[in-house]
Amino acid sequence: MEFFSLVPHPAAVNVPAIDIYAVALIVGSGRAAFRYRVRGDVKSIRLPATRTKAERTDDLWRHTCFEAFVAQKNSERYAELNFSPSSEWAAYTFEKYRYNMQPLPVMRAPAVQLKIDPEVLAFDVTVQMRSLAADSVIGLTAVIESIEGSISHWAVAHPVAKPDFHDARAWTAAFQRLTAEDRL
Repeated sequence: MEFFSLVPHPAAVNVPAIDIYAVALIVGSGRAAFRYRVRGDVKSIRLPATRTKAERTDDLWRHTCFEAFVAQKNSERYAELNFSPSSEWAAYTFEKYRYNMQPLPVMRAPAVQLKIDPEVLAFDVTVQMRSLAADSVIGLTAVIESIEGSISHWAVAHPVAKPDFHDARAWTAAFQRLTAEDRL
């Protein structure tokens, strides 16, 4: 499987000394997995407190969270998925760029796995999506809050001067199929 490298927005200040990699996978009928790997000084990242129950919550982007923007090829309509290491999550649909935001109906709360060691944070999310298309275009992104409170926005690309994950010009990833070798 091919992980995409995320880079901080050029305007970010006090960016932690980390590297972030992400991949989007189709793992079964109507199921997608998003895997994020943070390597480096993970102790410099402020992580939200873990919740005992995964709950749908707005405004996750104000703190450390991982996101995915998913659109079918040649469509203006897209979904925004937000996943917090706390296990909180959010999912929205838009008719076109930032227009008519609505909650995205999901079958159940995403399954979240978080593993942290001194130099690697591994965050895996599996979610059911009713209209999952193998040829979707995907924007893999992250919001990182440092221990000091600064926020940095990470994506494969940043096409404008201000961080904007909704800009489809930065959505360069595609779903990959999970193989038996990937499960090991």
